[in-house]
Amino acid sequence: VSGIFEKLGGTTAGAFQQVDTQIDEILGQGSGQWLSVTPSRLSITRGQTEDIRVIIENIETINAGTVTANVGVQCESGSKIEAYFVDRPTPSTNSNSYPIDSGQRATISAKVVDKGNNLGTIFCTFTLAGASLPNNAKVPVTLFVDVKRQ
Repeated sequence: VSGIFEKLGGTTAGAFQQVDTQIDEILGQGSGQWLSVTPSRLSITRGQTEDIRVIIENIETINAGTVTANVGVQCESGSKIEAYFVDRPTPSTNSNSYPIDSGQRATISAKVVDKGNNLGTIFCTFTLAGASLPNNAKVPVTLFVDVKRQ
């Protein structure tokens, strides 16, 4: 019986994850933050790979102009969870650089893979970088990854 409820919970979590991502894409609304990750919490089955999106949004209004930025990611030390960007010929923990006009955004595809991590919650931290970014843009964003059994 507990296995049935566990599978149902995993199905529900996955459905909500997918709905959140689709709503963001359909509405095209930004987060009002320089950096966001969708979904913000990910449920992953051991040994699986999941797609995520990382969004850089130029919300600058005072010195509005174009900024060039890239994103780096690092997952919890000692975990067997890896996150990487797929916007380069070879997957990397650093994205390409993107020029973004004021009021515009860039959406970057990335993947999270479990390589046999223990069950539980792991975090991955995404950090925005770029020479022309204001200080308020350099706030890291955390993705929580819930590892569940197969």
